[in-house]
Amino acid sequence: MYQIAEHLIANKLCEKEDILFLDFENPQLVELQTIDFAQLVTLYYEIYGKKPKYLFFVEIQNINNW
Repeated sequence: MYQIAEHLIANKLCEKEDILFLDFENPQLVELQTIDFAQLVTLYYEIYGKKPKYLFFVEIQNINNW
């Protein structure tokens, strides 16, 4: 997924800020639940002023009930 994201950016198919990339092996995301995903997009919008064009979830199976 890292290579796909890098390809999109390198080939000017999107800006870095168009990608929401989450690695669920990150200890800071351990407590995240599926109901929190909508809030992530909302938070992203608050930070960047737009919704992400691409969502990359690494190790999504680490989230309960996914």
